[in-house]
Amino acid sequence: MNVYKTRGIILRSRKQGEADRIITVISPEIGIFDARIRGALKPKSKLGPPCQHFATVDLTVASGKVIDTVTETSLVRPSTALEEDITALTYASLACEITLKMSAERQPDARAYALIDGLIGVLGSGVDPILVTSAFMLKRLYIDGIMPQMAMCSSCSAKDDLHWFSAETGGVLCSPCASTEPGAGRFEPGSRQLAIVLYKSTWEQITCLEPERERLLDLEAALISFICFRGDVRLKSLEMLGLLRNNPYGGRDSHEAGKVQAFGRNKVGDPGR
Repeated sequence: MNVYKTRGIILRSRKQGEADRIITVISPEIGIFDARIRGALKPKSKLGPPCQHFATVDLTVASGKVIDTVTETSLVRPSTALEEDITALTYASLACEITLKMSAERQPDARAYALIDGLIGVLGSGVDPILVTSAFMLKRLYIDGIMPQMAMCSSCSAKDDLHWFSAETGGVLCSPCASTEPGAGRFEPGSRQLAIVLYKSTWEQITCLEPERERLLDLEAALISFICFRGDVRLKSLEMLGLLRNNPYGGRDSHEAGKVQAFGRNKVGDPGR
């Protein structure tokens, strides 16, 4: 039986049987993998308690034919700060879900690990979770090589009058092109500039930013729409975020269609814009 050691972040966990738990971990050396913790739910278990959602742990793991088994655990960074803030906790869930949906199993990716590690660390410090998660999404899209077009119209390449965004066309749109694109949502130049700043900034620099709320919400809605459409993923975490805001994101189907409706942002033809 081969045994290996690795440090990882718990992205997800689920119960198996009466007392076991399956954890999904991301590790810089291994990538994403599942492992079983035998007896994790028993009161006297020493292996289970350190392996909570979003915690960073050192693991000793025995390889198995069907699934690997955790034999030793050591807590590196607890998730206590996130557990005390339901909004930060929900955004951490969103980031972890994006990581799971956009990463292949057992494909080492130190950049993906460093990104989710940085996000969880900053989220636990009380920084605006929308700001932090928007930065995470931009950086994740860059890693995957599918950044939205922000420098010119994603339909006709015009560089002026870029006040709209469409996931279907791949980024910002000029007004003439937006008028023929049903999925286009309003996206002001300030939101585009914020995206550039977040993409270029370190986590430490991001914690010092105080962007205009409207621009931040526009950017978040555009990025979520882009990830759902371009990554062809359905994000369950959006439902919880919608409940937290008493605004259920316009339904999951609108995200999968690439429409910027997540926060009731104005679309082509809406009054007042």
